[in-house]
Amino acid sequence: MGELKEKKTTRRTETGESQIIGFRMPKPIAKAIKVEAARRQIPLNGLLAEMWELYRESKRAS
Repeated sequence: MGELKEKKTTRRTETGESQIIGFRMPKPIAKAIKVEAARRQIPLNGLLAEMWELYRESKRAS
């Protein structure tokens, strides 16, 4: 029998300034978000943070 390869994962430690969140969304939306982040060359969390700020600004304006 072959040896089981040990899977190494790297986890970032959480700090007081960040928190891991997880959620599911429809595949077409997830793909579109990933494509946009790649197009802008920014991480997904950066794109989400930008989207959230724009959403909040639009709510204040209405």
